[in-house]
Amino acid sequence: MSIPKQGAPVLQVDRVRKKLGGRQVIEDISFTIQEGEVVGFLGPNGTGKTTTIRMITGLIRPNSGQILIRGSDIRTQFSQAMSHIGAIVEQPALYEHLSGWENLMQAARIAGKPISKERMEACIALVHLQTRIGEKVKRYSLGMKQRLAIAQALLASPSLLVLDEPTNGLDPAGIIEMREVIRELCRQTGVAVFISSHLLSEIEQLCTRVLIIENGRIQASKNLLRHEEEEVGVSLFCKPEQRTSALGLLREMGLQPELAGDRILIRLMEEDLPGTVNNLYVQGVPIYRVETAEQTLEQFFLSSTTGKGTC
Repeated sequence: MSIPKQGAPVLQVDRVRKKLGGRQVIEDISFTIQEGEVVGFLGPNGTGKTTTIRMITGLIRPNSGQILIRGSDIRTQFSQAMSHIGAIVEQPALYEHLSGWENLMQAARIAGKPISKERMEACIALVHLQTRIGEKVKRYSLGMKQRLAIAQALLASPSLLVLDEPTNGLDPAGIIEMREVIRELCRQTGVAVFISSHLLSEIEQLCTRVLIIENGRIQASKNLLRHEEEEVGVSLFCKPEQRTSALGLLREMGLQPELAGDRILIRLMEEDLPGTVNNLYVQGVPIYRVETAEQTLEQFFLSSTTGKGTC
């Protein structure tokens, strides 16, 4: 996972509102995405995810507010803004009767700028389709079609890649392969990625940050990129009669333990955990279970939404 770069954002969404069918679907949302970030977009069904993505990719226009891509406003500088974005929204648009290479050729013709053969080959390599690119797309698995669509989206070297449910319908092997493709293209190109998915585990493994939308508003944001120098929260379990001794020993080690029911909560550097547990054991307080006390993405999602509907 790459470290996001600071500076002017690749994507800036500022006080955007949108009505559809007389209903206010998006209520004054604002967020930014930096170069190198992989930002997950989560929310219960029907709460504005797809509408937001369709506005960012220029398929529909906001009623008010600004969406800037590399500083270009999609309302007043549409072509320039769209030149910085690649996207897969809903199902990939592919010609089944053509080969993968012929599909890329078609996409290159309408890219708005010259695309070299070398660039096409580089995009094919990024999505691991070198050995199958000459076959007709109708013979491709769904995962291969998704990867070919990503190659198409990357042809014009976009600054922002928008992926709407890229693992939808894939089997476990396809999901793993898609995850690795996204990781590799981030490492190699530094492209910012905005990805929606209902698979919380995939978002947790892929993303540097997550945004949660509900009722047309951004309800929460969570940084998923833990720096090595950050402490982690840990729960320690020992026999009830030894908890007081454990608390005292942990304080002597310079920690600040808290008793919470049947567990002792501490924060420390991850690499210090084995030594801490061993010190307790040596001094007569064996720890029989250790759990991370960090909030999972699932817990964060549930605590940030009303719990109605699915992601």
